[in-house]
Amino acid sequence: MLISKLRRKFGFISDHSGIISRYFNEEKNWFEHLNNTKKIILENTQGKNNCLIIGSGWCLDVPVVELSKIYNKVFLADIIHPGQVVHKMKRFPNIEFLTLDVSGILELLYQYKKNNEKNLSLYEFLQKYIGISFVNKYKPDFVVSVNILSQLAFFPDKYIEKYGLTSKKEQFLIRELIEKKHLEILPEGKSVLITDYYESEYSLNGNFINGHERLSVSLPKEKIIKEWVWDFDLSGNYYTGNPVRFKVAALQV
Repeated sequence: MLISKLRRKFGFISDHSGIISRYFNEEKNWFEHLNNTKKIILENTQGKNNCLIIGSGWCLDVPVVELSKIYNKVFLADIIHPGQVVHKMKRFPNIEFLTLDVSGILELLYQYKKNNEKNLSLYEFLQKYIGISFVNKYKPDFVVSVNILSQLAFFPDKYIEKYGLTSKKEQFLIRELIEKKHLEILPEGKSVLITDYYESEYSLNGNFINGHERLSVSLPKEKIIKEWVWDFDLSGNYYTGNPVRFKVAALQV
């Protein structure tokens, strides 16, 4: 299926607009998080041939200029590449955009619904057919999954709920499956994973209200090289109406 059709079916376009709008509202608060992300990427680069960034998006957290000087080819992989970013990167001849579904699950969900599958539950169907092979195709020396792991199941979740494709119990298993498959595609010994993993909500006067995990998988603690807090939305414009912060971890995998 055309990637443009998947973007429409799953609602990615409005989400990308929301990300840049929140960045403009929270630019000062995001500075430390974006700077930490860029530093981790540059401190862990390996090789000189190909570098693959998964979840490049607006490239707010990607040190593109520096990477373009280190690597012969820098691949930026995401389901949407904003026009402003594509235009800006034209001055870097060794940067290539890969427009694809990095979760590997969207078309499977669409086909399951369209074909009205009955012989397998949705989870069984996805277990049987999900496969993500784009990483090996580009033979990267260095791979970075950048602030995307907690987002991979968001649109599949909404689609599953909209069409009532499975139970809540299976929905959790599917989120876990998506995240596990993503971790599996990161080449061992030459990959860095940067992800938010815990969300905290605060009152306007700074008191902690509640918090919850943002991942269905557990991160291997022995591989964590740095952790920090991302002041994601201090204006209260996120879904809670209150300030929200994320805990973020960077891992060598």
